[in-house]
Amino acid sequence: YFNMTMQLEKTQASFSAARSGGQTQLSGDYRKDFQDGFGTTTVGITGSRVNAEYGVNVYGTRSGTRGDASLNLGRNGSSTNLDFNYRGMVAANKDGVAFGRYSGGGSAMLLSTPKIDGVKYGFNVEGNPVAGNSTYAVPVNTYNDLPFARVMSTSEKLDMNVEVPVNIVRAHPGQVYSAKAKVDINMIYSGFLKDAAGQPISGKVEETGDAVHRNGLFSIVSKTMLSNITVAGNGHRYTCSLKDADGNDFRCTPKNIE
Repeated sequence: YFNMTMQLEKTQASFSAARSGGQTQLSGDYRKDFQDGFGTTTVGITGSRVNAEYGVNVYGTRSGTRGDASLNLGRNGSSTNLDFNYRGMVAANKDGVAFGRYSGGGSAMLLSTPKIDGVKYGFNVEGNPVAGNSTYAVPVNTYNDLPFARVMSTSEKLDMNVEVPVNIVRAHPGQVYSAKAKVDINMIYSGFLKDAAGQPISGKVEETGDAVHRNGLFSIVSKTMLSNITVAGNGHRYTCSLKDADGNDFRCTPKNIE
């Protein structure tokens, strides 16, 4: 009998081999996790061989704002199997209907989040992930008072101020409370501005008035998304893209001075 497992930060692989009763059994599994601001996605594949018979199974799972879902597709010998599972919650009242993460308590909050143009954002409410511009079913602890929902932001690129007033008194099972999130977002851009040769540029950001230091270091806080900025100084003007970065370095191209 032989068994081996290799596990990295977001990847896991395993292999086993056994010989028993004249049969040789081989099996392997590979799995990879993808994390984002709204949950975790896992994809993987398993394979097995028992003597001359083969089996393979492809699977994927998603744990996110709308609950937990899994899909499996497999073939073993001459048989094929397909299964789908969902574990979550649906809540409805006069203001609408929405899906959310599973809770056995029976009390829920129907939470609406505002749309902010050009910005995709998310945060946790009472430990449950939600995103912007939608409505979610958020579990609420039963028989508790909740004047404001607990909110936590995990975004590194956004400075978020979020309030969720709910004014719930003794949440009872079967009740669905309506709430609207108040969201104020500041975009944070920081790093080093460099030209095509990798040399730092300096000056002043024309759109915001922020300074770019001699080593190219800059930091901008803006309420709107900035795709490009213009930096002027020392007789030069540059257009710098804030969409793509090489680590902490943002590339800039010369711009004609009018």
